Amino acid sequence: GATSVEPRYLKLMQVVGASRMQVFRLVVVPSSLIWVINAMKLNIGLALLGAFIGEFISAEEGLGYMIVKASGLYDMATVIVGIIALVIIALLLNVLVDQLEKRLFSWRYL
Repeated sequence: GATSVEPRYLKLMQVVGASRMQVFRLVVVPSSLIWVINAMKLNIGLALLGAFIGEFISAEEGLGYMIVKASGLYDMATVIVGIIALVIIALLLNVLVDQLEKRLFSWRYL
């Protein structure tokens, strides 16, 4: 994150007379956003898994509840539809984060 900013960029900003706020806005934040986006990519699956397990344990509605209830009734069609829905949600979230990354860091994709 912020500690990974290259010292030469900080020195350059100091040489051109940038204020602390300008250094933060123009160097530290962009450097940190790369880490935030990568963390989001890695944690999408874990977040969905946590939501599913939470619904599995104590919910009375939701996708996880529907899958568990259908599996208890041996309704495999509903189970498969629920799992496919989870996969689609995960894929859409990944695409959303990828688009966000491309928009924020368009200079990396030239």
